[in-house]
Amino acid sequence: MRKKIVALLSICLALVGLTAGAAPAPGWSEDKSFLAFFGHSAFMLSRGEVSIAIDPWLAGNPKATVAPTDLNPRYILVTHAHHDHLGDTAAIARRTGAKVVATAEVARLLREQGCETIPVHIGAVKKFEFGYVRVTPAFHGAGVAGGHAAG
Repeated sequence: MRKKIVALLSICLALVGLTAGAAPAPGWSEDKSFLAFFGHSAFMLSRGEVSIAIDPWLAGNPKATVAPTDLNPRYILVTHAHHDHLGDTAAIARRTGAKVVATAEVARLLREQGCETIPVHIGAVKKFEFGYVRVTPAFHGAGVAGGHAAG
């Protein structure tokens, strides 16, 4: 189990390229990154003052360990618009002012819901204050007509 957790952490950090990052959990210093798993597809990566929520489906998720109101990310990464990944993105982003990073189609959907979005096309790499996000293709439906999943 520990090997699986370490592998998952390595993959997440590689995908996001976290180099600086959100208010650390109690017991963590600002120079340490941490990854929290909240159930199903929901994660939070944090370091320093930057936190990044990933696919925050929490309300209605029987596996969720936190409520949407417990999260205060600076960024939200959405891999695709299926309900179990898009989840509470719009509500969290509107409440906190978090910037939502997603493919163009998903970003447009969230912008129409009042979110500040940063569209990134599949294959692109975008630099952020915390590092880089590379959007890779995923063999899974996007959940938005004409869209593609990114993972």
